[in-house]
Amino acid sequence: ANDPMGLNRYWVPMIKQLIGQLGGSPNMELVWTNFSDLQQAILTKAQSIYQKGVQYSQGNQRGLFPYHDCSFFVIWTMNEAGINTPFGNTETLYRLEGTLLHPISYEEVKAGDLFVWGKKGESYGNYGHTGFFLDDGGKTIIHCTPATEKGFGQNGDIVITPFEGYSGDPQLAPVYFYRIVRREGP
Repeated sequence: ANDPMGLNRYWVPMIKQLIGQLGGSPNMELVWTNFSDLQQAILTKAQSIYQKGVQYSQGNQRGLFPYHDCSFFVIWTMNEAGINTPFGNTETLYRLEGTLLHPISYEEVKAGDLFVWGKKGESYGNYGHTGFFLDDGGKTIIHCTPATEKGFGQNGDIVITPFEGYSGDPQLAPVYFYRIVRREGP
């Protein structure tokens, strides 16, 4: 009686299609992605190019292997882990705050979280830095830097270092901490 034209039969298939387009599962589950699975995917992708001959570059060729800079390494990793992230720099990451990046305190840092160093609106080029934490508590990071054991200004690479001393000078600019989130539903 409430469907005189017989259109309700399209409702369930259309909703399933929309949920799928938004990242949900075909059985219409609307759940958050398992946090540990997402963090593991991020760290697996980040470590897949660890010391694989990446050359640090902020030039036009960045993004074409082997040329990365810190922000492109983070964005590449997120995209490889299935998180649709726009090409950009540390300012791009700041603009993701509240959507893909949830602000957290340093005390909350877990493996797979990321940091961004630099004044918001002024972190372009050498005025910002970013990378991922490899451990709970935020002691160790994986990041792309020109400062390697080869010496500053050499080819650079994806490296694993202590967070302290490589994240950026907190006296010059703040450090922000983020948890990456990806919802599978609306």
